[in-house]
Amino acid sequence: MGNDSTCHDIESPLTNTLEHAPSGFSEFMTQTVQPQASDQLQKLETRLRKAELRASIAEERAKQLENELHGIRQSYSWFLTHPLRAYNPKRIFLFTLRGIGRQILRHPQLVDAIKPHLKAHPWLWEKIKREVVFNHTLNSQFTCRLWQRITDRIFLSDEIPQDKEDKEAGFTLIAFDGVAIYFANGPLADQRGIGRVSRELLTQLKNLAENSVQAENHASSQTIRKIYFYASIHWCPDTLPAPCVVMIHDVIPLLFPNEFPDAIRHTWETRYKTIASQATRIVTISQSSAEDISSTLEIQKDKISLIYNGITELPVSRNSPAPLPENPYLVFLGSHDHHKNVHVVLQALTLLHLQDIHLVMIGDNTGCKDRVKELGLEDRIHFLGRLSDEDTGYVISNSLALVFPSLYEGFGMPPMEAALLGTATICSRRPAMTELLDGVTVFAEPDSPEEWASAIANLRSDAGLKQSIQSRALNHVRSFSWKTSAMRLHHVFHEEAL
Repeated sequence: MGNDSTCHDIESPLTNTLEHAPSGFSEFMTQTVQPQASDQLQKLETRLRKAELRASIAEERAKQLENELHGIRQSYSWFLTHPLRAYNPKRIFLFTLRGIGRQILRHPQLVDAIKPHLKAHPWLWEKIKREVVFNHTLNSQFTCRLWQRITDRIFLSDEIPQDKEDKEAGFTLIAFDGVAIYFANGPLADQRGIGRVSRELLTQLKNLAENSVQAENHASSQTIRKIYFYASIHWCPDTLPAPCVVMIHDVIPLLFPNEFPDAIRHTWETRYKTIASQATRIVTISQSSAEDISSTLEIQKDKISLIYNGITELPVSRNSPAPLPENPYLVFLGSHDHHKNVHVVLQALTLLHLQDIHLVMIGDNTGCKDRVKELGLEDRIHFLGRLSDEDTGYVISNSLALVFPSLYEGFGMPPMEAALLGTATICSRRPAMTELLDGVTVFAEPDSPEEWASAIANLRSDAGLKQSIQSRALNHVRSFSWKTSAMRLHHVFHEEAL
């Protein structure tokens, strides 16, 4: 039917044309047009036969696959593996994780067994939490809350003062100028910037105590006033000892709620908010953080004290920790968290005039390897992982610049550490960088690869600009000392101690 219709469609107008054509034209059309129509008809018939053949083959293959599938479903192995299909690997993992968590909570001896190992290697627990426990793609909110309770058992159970005889458990006691400071030990083990801040403050407070003319053994004193201090809210127990000062570095999960697992956001909205309300005083590290803490955790502004971090110059090793690129390179120091925003730098490096610039990445940031591959940057991005302070200092001091593209930071120590090493920095025009680094860094919008590319190119080509930035930054950062931070913190302790 289809072939006859096609032939008719072609022949009908051709016949009408020939009937009304002038003399001689009919013969021309018969010899020229009719053979062309015949060729077209043959081609259509050939295509039709091929299409019918392909359809027949596809139909036969579909029947074969249907028979094979039916055979599989009727097989003994299909029957035996039904539980695995009903409970896929993700669900099996979830139930296993819940089961382990329940057993740990029911048997305190398990907590005692694993506590020394996790406390000796706190980075391992941080890795487990990030990749497994608080991974919202794997776990439900219930599972995350369950493991938060386990975290408290492991890290906080021996830090909560139970009675007068046990008040020093889990704390380092520093007593001078009439105040006994119970400095919580938990944050000292943190491997992130929180740990660095905690250790620096403890060291400086000890130095102040040693140099104080009123320093003495207050163990038997009945008039000494006491204060408890947690250098991070993450390490606080649910019920704080009183009086208590708590440091909150930032509230990033509340500012970017869609970028964090539900369990982490919920912990901030409930547990940490309750802890903050119990604190006698909140200490934070920038004005922008103070404002965000007040608005998100509903804390009165007069209850929040601002104490800037100090900056310590990183030591520099004599040798490179790994083969570094011969080309000019940038340094990124940080994790692959969303708010670190490293993708804008990666995108900037794809632009033609930066094809010779490399990027060295320090920290837990291998999560962006897929993006690096998508952009074709595998040969120019170098992942060094976690490095010692000495090796980090070497890499930064030999770089073109440090890039700090964060969408938000409570303080932002890397740009200041780079300044002490004589290295310029390119930063996002966002808090707290705009508060602390105005005039001593090159700013770029965090969502503009073009601005980042321009800033990188300018630092590379303009030696005067680079030297000016380095000089101003060095003078600025020298005003941030840990001794000053500790003195201001002690002033807060003196005001709140009872």
